[in-house]
Amino acid sequence: VVEKGGDGKLNERVVRRFVGKYTRPLPWQAALQQWGDAHVGVPFSEEEHAPMLVELWGLAFADRDAPPRKHESWGELGFQQKDPATDFRGGGMLGLELIMRLARDHNDAFRGYLERSKGESAMKGYPFACGMINVCYALLELMGLLAG
Repeated sequence: VVEKGGDGKLNERVVRRFVGKYTRPLPWQAALQQWGDAHVGVPFSEEEHAPMLVELWGLAFADRDAPPRKHESWGELGFQQKDPATDFRGGGMLGLELIMRLARDHNDAFRGYLERSKGESAMKGYPFACGMINVCYALLELMGLLAG
């Protein structure tokens, strides 16, 4: 409906009518936001997350011991820095949980993806762990679960 010669208040009346009734979060949206508040942006904890990194290494390379937490070998998993904890920004440790879920529950697929990420050459590969972390971050952003 277009208001002819109106005072421009039509939009205001429509908005007022819908605010509250249709702008409250639906139950699933509220639950998702509550979950996001509890899981997104969690900082790296040496006590909780360092053992997960060691387990992740074992799931990727069963025949090799995990390197120290600050070591260039973490690049083999696709971390960008010597310290993998520095790659978990923005979305927090949820990225590590995502990688761990894939590695634990679908290990053959995980190892296949990791191997394919190396590519035929350095120019055709990609950093697997960072890719997973970025996908996680993009999904969090899409769902509106990132602060700010």
